[in-house]
Amino acid sequence: MNFKRLKIILVLAGSVLFITSAWAFILPGGSMGRLKFRPLAHGEMPRRIVSMAPAITETLFAIGAKDLVKGVTNYCVYPPEVKKLPKIGGYYDPNYEAIMALNPDLVIILPEHREHRLRFQQLNISTLTMEMHSLAGVISTFIQLGNLCQCEFQGAWLADAFSRQLIKAREQTRNLTRKKVMLVIGRDYGQGISEVYIAGQGEFYHELLDLAGGENVYQRAAPKYPQVSVEGILAMNPEVVIELIPDPEGIGKTIEEIRADWSGLPGLPAVQQKQIKILTGDFLVVPGPRMMLLLKALGEALHPEVEWK
Repeated sequence: MNFKRLKIILVLAGSVLFITSAWAFILPGGSMGRLKFRPLAHGEMPRRIVSMAPAITETLFAIGAKDLVKGVTNYCVYPPEVKKLPKIGGYYDPNYEAIMALNPDLVIILPEHREHRLRFQQLNISTLTMEMHSLAGVISTFIQLGNLCQCEFQGAWLADAFSRQLIKAREQTRNLTRKKVMLVIGRDYGQGISEVYIAGQGEFYHELLDLAGGENVYQRAAPKYPQVSVEGILAMNPEVVIELIPDPEGIGKTIEEIRADWSGLPGLPAVQQKQIKILTGDFLVVPGPRMMLLLKALGEALHPEVEWK
């Protein structure tokens, strides 16, 4: 992402303050069962929200709308008080009966929930789609949900603070030598290096990697998260490999064992230069308010000489 694009993001975030186009995503439909649901009216503030993703949940809490959140997915764990809320199932396999029992007036979803949106439409439950796969989308979401939940100041403040951090990171890394980086999102941890998925172009991982002073070794436009073979990894020849592991205990290996897997590729510059970096924490996979922690972690891994705050 270049500096001009960051300016565009800021303009976009500001303009959303005066736009209520988010309501174009609210879809009324039929009703089912004994419960009767009423679609939200244009401009009406929701009182009972169900969140279909951790990023949405974290954003609602960050802007001060936690009292409106009545249900979250099994994967919503932050902030800690979220764990006390009723669970509505998984990210892709929600329990519709559990959702209906919460009597929501709005379910907030992501673009990949297209089929679920149609189901909610049949149940006459309003939905709002948020795009959070890009930095511009995340900033816009802060503003839109702030306006929606009558937390305008908090949403605008969060968007401004987020944007300032992005600009600061760009300034810090503008004149640094960029290292060729492969960002590993997941792989088979059974034995050696196999079934490796990496960050491609066009989503927030690629944007943050650029801001942190790295150069993504994967240069094709698609797919967004390609699976690469050992031969493909060797061909890309990364100088640094960064693995994102939200829950190390869940894969049954220590950090040392995870790093040691890469010793099977002795010809890789990242192995030769001992530049296999392992980042841990649940914030690594949630595009929301805590993304600045990911930017800081990437920056420290690539350019420890920079003072990252």
